[in-house]
Amino acid sequence: MGKWYNKIFVGNPDKEDFTSKDLPGDRIEQFFDVIKLRFLEMVKGNLVYALFSLPLVIWTLFFWFTISQADKSDAVSLVSDDRALRLYLLVSIPLYAIMGPAKAGLHYCLRNWVWNERATIGDHFWKEFKRSWWKSMVLNLVSAMVLFAAEWWISFFILNSEKYPAMRIGAIIVAIIAIVYFMSSIYHFPQLVTYNLTLRQIYKNSFIYTVVQFPRTLLAVLIYVALGFLCYVLRQVLLVVAMSIGMSFVFLGQTVYSNFLFDKYVNPPEARRRGMSPEPKKRSKR
Repeated sequence: MGKWYNKIFVGNPDKEDFTSKDLPGDRIEQFFDVIKLRFLEMVKGNLVYALFSLPLVIWTLFFWFTISQADKSDAVSLVSDDRALRLYLLVSIPLYAIMGPAKAGLHYCLRNWVWNERATIGDHFWKEFKRSWWKSMVLNLVSAMVLFAAEWWISFFILNSEKYPAMRIGAIIVAIIAIVYFMSSIYHFPQLVTYNLTLRQIYKNSFIYTVVQFPRTLLAVLIYVALGFLCYVLRQVLLVVAMSIGMSFVFLGQTVYSNFLFDKYVNPPEARRRGMSPEPKKRSKR
């Protein structure tokens, strides 16, 4: 009777107590463990983030519908005209910037879940939203401005490259700078919600992480590009998926990977492997 009572009201008495050894043993296991345990909260957080993305989504849809509804000759001229793309990027700058605080709030919740700590969208999300609102807006604002400036300078150099062939080198340099910047940007928000850093320190550390872990960072960016291409191919189907859960998966991957780097280069030994089982002790060679 007592065993049956414990099983119904207390738990399975035959099951051993949960210990730190039962936590994920590696980063991949940690990634899927968060999805398994926090899936509904991830969906909820993604939907809140999607609300702040709506202005940019609406503007993007309006831009592309305008092109698609135009005559074939007009549509070709609009696509080939740099001014149309530049107008789209220019209007997108403030629309992307206002997504920053929601991005910080979602990253903060994901970081806590990765650490196996409590976080709710109704409470912790909005606390981080208020705490990091201006830094997160600046981070998104700068990213959007870098994209706009890169497109402008590359177009300028290519347009004048027939008269001045050396300008092709300028276009390549600008493209490399923009690529390195966006590679480093995957570390911006994980640092923002984990450490009390200035914007200058965030940009500096992100660049260092990109350089010292270039192959891994490049692989992460290529995964993002592949996901973006998949969304482009499947369009409407994956748009719904991305709006409901997609960005939570992307940000979770960034968080798990960034924690690996933080443990490797920043965190003291006692603050490493948070949310993971203790690292097995290496046997000493006799």
